[in-house]
Amino acid sequence: MEIEEDGEVLIILGRPFLPRKVYVDDLIHVGNDLDEIITVKLGLNNRFKIKDLGHLKYLLHLEIARSKANIHICLRKYTLNTLSEFGLLASKFVSTPMTKGTRLTQE
Repeated sequence: MEIEEDGEVLIILGRPFLPRKVYVDDLIHVGNDLDEIITVKLGLNNRFKIKDLGHLKYLLHLEIARSKANIHICLRKYTLNTLSEFGLLASKFVSTPMTKGTRLTQE
């Protein structure tokens, strides 16, 4: 197995495909081989104190929902929080893409 480092991302080339991403104290496992993911998690747990939080639900404001066939990613919660923060929750919706130069108001 060949390992390359690119900034924060550790890319593992070869089979099975199992990249990892670390955010400060969070580690995200993604891959196409569940047995390999479990093996890696058990190995980490033997060496470090880790807590398995289950399937990923949020990542950098992204909501992530999974089914057997799909992964759905959206910014609904982040968008609602941002609109609320700026007092724009009651604003009327505009279809996108908007016309160039459209000015948003609180109406």
